[in-house]
Amino acid sequence: MYGAQAPVPGPIDILVAGTACVDLSNLNSNAKGLEAGGESGDTFDGTIELIKHTRPRVAIFENVVNKANWDGMKARMTQIDYECIIERVDTKNFGLPQTRNRCYMICFDAKLDLPIKLNLVKAQVKEIFLKLQRPASSPVQSFLLEADDPLLLSTQQHETVKVRANKWIESVKRHTDSRYDLLMVRLSRCLTNWNVKLNIPDHMIVNVPGRVNRTLDWKEIAHARAVYRGYDDRYYG
Repeated sequence: MYGAQAPVPGPIDILVAGTACVDLSNLNSNAKGLEAGGESGDTFDGTIELIKHTRPRVAIFENVVNKANWDGMKARMTQIDYECIIERVDTKNFGLPQTRNRCYMICFDAKLDLPIKLNLVKAQVKEIFLKLQRPASSPVQSFLLEADDPLLLSTQQHETVKVRANKWIESVKRHTDSRYDLLMVRLSRCLTNWNVKLNIPDHMIVNVPGRVNRTLDWKEIAHARAVYRGYDDRYYG
């Protein structure tokens, strides 16, 4: 904890640290570098001293995106014989419906491994980051609200209606284009006339009433296709 004293644990195989970000953030108008004696630099210095004391095989750092400071942190770790790889990630590519850019620096103790092994491990780290990527499978509301929250339920219902409306609008255009291509008639629905007043042939009465507009329109296209091929499907069979 920043500003508190605590016994140093050991031995350590893996150290994971997220040093203070307040001085490194691009949103801070009074941002400070690592050497400026701010909270971010002090907590990083403390982490470096801990690493010197315990020599973990792997050290992992996480913080906001700030190229100058990440270059500085990598240089400091290189000075104490650690090989480092820096990966920039965005949470929206790792299962969360939020854009939040962060950097991770994975450092390996160069005194314990041969360079050829380190190069192999660094390549594997990049591969792991790629394999972990997946788009968010839940909307942001699911992370912020209970499943039965009235606001969430209302939003879900609104989105469902909007999607259905958009799909029908897209279908209308495709269906109209199909009828025009087959019969050279832009607006006619000569089989059911459902867009004016539903008028269904007697032999179709069992199958058609109650069907949604998209289904009725599909029957119109099937009828137009039959006429285009040279027969009237109302009396075929």
